[in-house]
Amino acid sequence: YSLVSWLAIVFLIPQSAVAVANAAGHRDSSQASSTRLAIDEATRVRDKALSLLLAEYGEVEKPPFQAPIQEQNANGGQLLRFGSSSLYDKRTAYVSRVTVVGIDYATRIGVISVNGDLRLRNAERLARVLASPSPAFLLDRLSESLTGTAFDDYDRFLEDSRKYRETFIEYLESKRAFRSWRWFTDDSPESPQPWTSFLGIQPEDVAERDIADLVNKLQSAPLNDRIWALKNSFASDPSRLLDLSDLPVVELSTVSPMQSVRRVATEVALLAFANVLMATIAFLRFQRYPLE
Repeated sequence: YSLVSWLAIVFLIPQSAVAVANAAGHRDSSQASSTRLAIDEATRVRDKALSLLLAEYGEVEKPPFQAPIQEQNANGGQLLRFGSSSLYDKRTAYVSRVTVVGIDYATRIGVISVNGDLRLRNAERLARVLASPSPAFLLDRLSESLTGTAFDDYDRFLEDSRKYRETFIEYLESKRAFRSWRWFTDDSPESPQPWTSFLGIQPEDVAERDIADLVNKLQSAPLNDRIWALKNSFASDPSRLLDLSDLPVVELSTVSPMQSVRRVATEVALLAFANVLMATIAFLRFQRYPLE
């Protein structure tokens, strides 16, 4: 009897609780599948919208308007130098529209995911109630609550992340980041310096037949040395550094010791009741045995 009781308490009750919760319709594979399909469909529509934007803005600029120097920045992104204003403005328009699409569909996918998690949490709450007679299950719940690995902690972290995402987007908008060249260059919009300016002409004044000669002149030793010396000086130019001193700080909500005590109060009370009950049963059974 003791072995059967132990198996029932440790395995049968928790597993049966989960099965009943699934059968009650709070969580099943079809709901998880529908959430996954909805996310996949939103992702497909988003990717299609992004591909259309790329096709619209993907036309290569003519050589006079291109940036002859392309480097990798510290984060692995492409950094352009000495390009034309028209090139940078076109890329800025692309970044701005891509950002709108990205934020919109990230919000849609987030709502789908939250709704799916809500159905999942309903099943978990029902399973938690049904499995509460199992001390082994209560002990698991108790350890999860005290270590901050319970589903409530997971949901709270996701909510904090969503809030910071909104705060960070607002910060970027306040900096006019989505209308800035700084996504791909640190050249100044106030004083653009396309490569043709080193030859005393503007990109729109360059005839196609003269491009090869101009490139050869640009690569001549004196002029080429001047361009690279100027480029190397950018590293120590403070005006080319972004001021991120007011970047919003990530704030994660925490649980105070008193809140932790209140969170585990139910599990502790049920565990204490289960121990008292089992001790009482053991004592009563013990009294049935003769002492001789």
